[in-house]
Amino acid sequence: MSTRKHPAKLIDAPMALASDGTPLLNITHVVDATDPVAVVRTLLAAGHTLFIGVVVPARCRRRMAKDIDDAATEVACRIGGRVVRPTKR
Repeated sequence: MSTRKHPAKLIDAPMALASDGTPLLNITHVVDATDPVAVVRTLLAAGHTLFIGVVVPARCRRRMAKDIDDAATEVACRIGGRVVRPTKR
């Protein structure tokens, strides 16, 4: 019996993409995931690489999007400076 006040929710998205482009499959769409811990153990034992994640709560998403935008802007500035800088001969 669970001692949690709120039962865990599993998101129903069948897949996602990691920031490096790696496709991720939701285990609830691959196997019967009535016991996700058992599924994780089975997949690890079979040698699979797993991504364990959590959905970012709605209250944090705006800040997360802003942080991602700030990071992308910084990267664009650093790389852009090298791209447009004249090459030395």
